[in-house]
Amino acid sequence: MLGGTVAALGIWSFWTFIWFSNGRNPTWHWIMVNDHIKVIVSASAEALNRVVGFMLGVECSMVLALALERSEVLFPSLVSASIGRSGTGPGKSFGMVKRIARKKWPYKGWDFRLPFVVILLCLIEIMTLGTHTVLFSDIRLGQISSHHNSTDVNFGFKYYNETISSLGGQADVLTSSDSGWVLKPPSYPVFAEYTESPFVQHGVSDTGVTLRAFLPYADSVARQSIHSYTGPTTVLDTRVTCQLPSFDNITIQVQSAGLIVAGYVKATTFTPRLGNSTWLPAHGVNNGWIRNGAAPFVCIAPLVNSSTYGVPDQWRASICQLANSGRNADGISGGLVSEFRDYATWLANVPNYNDASNFGTAYIILNISSGASAEWQEVVPSGDSRPMSLSQPLQVNEWAQFSLPPDLSFSASLCYSAFDTADISVVVTSRDTRNRTEPQPRFNFGTQRYTFGDVRNQYGQARDHDDDISSLEARGIFQLVNQSWIAGPGVQPPIYSYIRQYANLAGPYFSDGNTPYYSAFMLSTDSQGADYNATDYYAEFPILSGLQSVNPDAMHYWLFQDILAHGGSIAFAVQSLLTTLTSMVYYDQMALFDNRAAVMKSVFIESNLPRAIWGWLSVTIVFFLHIFLAWMILFWFLASTEYTMLGQKWQTVSQVSTVETKDLIAMAAQMSDDELKVKMGKVEQQEYDWV
Repeated sequence: MLGGTVAALGIWSFWTFIWFSNGRNPTWHWIMVNDHIKVIVSASAEALNRVVGFMLGVECSMVLALALERSEVLFPSLVSASIGRSGTGPGKSFGMVKRIARKKWPYKGWDFRLPFVVILLCLIEIMTLGTHTVLFSDIRLGQISSHHNSTDVNFGFKYYNETISSLGGQADVLTSSDSGWVLKPPSYPVFAEYTESPFVQHGVSDTGVTLRAFLPYADSVARQSIHSYTGPTTVLDTRVTCQLPSFDNITIQVQSAGLIVAGYVKATTFTPRLGNSTWLPAHGVNNGWIRNGAAPFVCIAPLVNSSTYGVPDQWRASICQLANSGRNADGISGGLVSEFRDYATWLANVPNYNDASNFGTAYIILNISSGASAEWQEVVPSGDSRPMSLSQPLQVNEWAQFSLPPDLSFSASLCYSAFDTADISVVVTSRDTRNRTEPQPRFNFGTQRYTFGDVRNQYGQARDHDDDISSLEARGIFQLVNQSWIAGPGVQPPIYSYIRQYANLAGPYFSDGNTPYYSAFMLSTDSQGADYNATDYYAEFPILSGLQSVNPDAMHYWLFQDILAHGGSIAFAVQSLLTTLTSMVYYDQMALFDNRAAVMKSVFIESNLPRAIWGWLSVTIVFFLHIFLAWMILFWFLASTEYTMLGQKWQTVSQVSTVETKDLIAMAAQMSDDELKVKMGKVEQQEYDWV
């Protein structure tokens, strides 16, 4: 009994392992990937049937011993009951139930427990025969990660001199001369992400360290089916920190239906990895740099929403680029230092930097908080009039809020991004048990616009409420395993990345960095570009000669508006846009990639898997019922029997050889059982003590 119980528990434990383990266990993974589960379940079920059959035989023998020693067996069944104690094979319970059904055992003065025990044993034996069928009901086709395989992929560009344009970057390799802002995103590809907690301080909105790696596969089905990836790919540092700005000489002017804001801006808070060394052309001549000075800006924000289907409460916002093109003498307005660069080394080498490739990017975010366009035009100078100077603003978190009577106001925030890329070897993993689906915007016929719940969810904002979500599985993205992110030689562009140039509002061919004085209107309205000459008002910076605005593609500003409408921070909104722009150009240029390397990856495949637990649960209930019953019978047998020794055949014969059975045994040598029963006559109605 002990050996049978241990063996049965071992088989049940193995089934529990099969049902509740996962792909992180190599044994379980090997069984599932090779589709061996049905063979293993069938073989183990057959083994359990044999073990249970043996145990049932022993249990029936003990029940017969209890019946005999308690005088609960009719005289004609005495011999069969006694001999039944010596066997251990299956099937005994069926014969015993047959005798109960024919009312041949017990006859009178019997213990009700024994027949019920026999019936339970018979039912258990019947149910055990269908164990594999019941377990198979839980097994269905599902997805599991394959074994790791080595393949070669093109993951980026080789940085030859001939791929560096005369403007200092890779603009010549781009297949499009348009800025990514004005192009529609074809998709929102899945990526791998590593994050750290954001910097928390009043007046600052920070996304925290956020590194996103793109999978070098152009086909969305191939990306969605990947389970893990190890090898080189392009990693984007997309951290964004927005903070309360400090303004000098800030003025405003109305230009048509736009509000022009100009002046100087600098950071007020030293946030982590802030590279706020600003290099500005001195007095219009490129003969030196003013470091750590306020950067000039000329930006424009929309005063009206001209969309037919405009949402009344949407932000009248614009994203204004600050200068980031030192070689063209537009200046460097600072940014965040990416994780791909050692911060201490970067600080030591700042005096040697002559271009903005070592910096992130900087933006001013403007939002018209209140006041219709006509009201602004009544209060604020327009046309060729001298701009209106403003006093110091009110601080509202990371926003500087300017108010004018009677009820006009606008806000501004200064955002720095790391926005840097490196082609480095990474480890990408996933806890998903199935492939993921890349999100797409959904069209709302009521509002006649797209909603971005699934896209926001992928970027880290919940679909239907304002809280951020941290589960990578819930977002449908991969985990980027933490490592040293310092980029070695040859894994970053020598000067400017094609990705950074593609995200320039002016387009990739206009500058080797962000062209200043370009504003993106983040809602549906007409462009408000203007020839705004700042020379009259900032004589020391005559290079501030023009102002341009761009209408991004609707999918960009709808995503921006959807994030803010659901409580997302401005830093998160800018980060999401930079991620979208990067994925657009990365997959758009993939056909031109010439840097090839071997990678290891696993993909999701179809295989038979345990997809439910009801079959396992049914087997478990029957299994433990049998174990309980078996040990109950054993203890009952040990406590209530005196003469029986199980498995002793001669003993079973000798114990029925008594004075009462002597003549019957003599006759039985030449007669069948049926003939002997006829001879018994009325003896059949008598009950004898067998000892």
